[in-house]
Amino acid sequence: MSEATTDGSTVDSNASGEAGAAKDSVSYDSYSKLLNQRKADKLKADALEAKLKELEQSIASKQEEELKEQNKFKELYEKSVKEKEELSQKFMGLNESIVRAEKIHAFEQAAGAQLKHEAFYSHINLDGIQRDDSGDIDMDSLNAVVGEFKNTFGESLFNINTAKTLPSGSPKGVAPKGLDALTAAEIKAKLLELGQ
Repeated sequence: MSEATTDGSTVDSNASGEAGAAKDSVSYDSYSKLLNQRKADKLKADALEAKLKELEQSIASKQEEELKEQNKFKELYEKSVKEKEELSQKFMGLNESIVRAEKIHAFEQAAGAQLKHEAFYSHINLDGIQRDDSGDIDMDSLNAVVGEFKNTFGESLFNINTAKTLPSGSPKGVAPKGLDALTAAEIKAKLLELGQ
């Protein structure tokens, strides 16, 4: 059987078919080698893909652990900030207590008297007692607060500069004989002797 070509020549189809089949045919040995090579390559590719997935999971888990550690650092940071705030509040409270005590002491010194009862301390205008630039108590504001307090609550003060003496009719204590010039330890020893 002959076929016509585009250039007008004729080609025997059987002859060309056999030649084409010879070109397309592969020996069994070559085919089995290629098939075995393809199978081996596929196994390697599958193994590499499995290893790649394993590495990706490992990287993801490490990143997750790092984030967790960062969260721990975040927690530690938040905890330290909270502790700092608590300490700051304690310091401010102590500082306010110290300032209050200094103002009360300055008030008593300026008034020359102490309050008869602790309840009267709430009537002192401590906010009116100011500090000067050097941090000392301003004497003008202190004297103004003392004057105001004496006008309003003067009866609640007692003079700290007067000598505390017993009334004139009170009995005077007399030391027992032989104990005039003894030390406390000697007095204790004598009392123990007398007690036995």
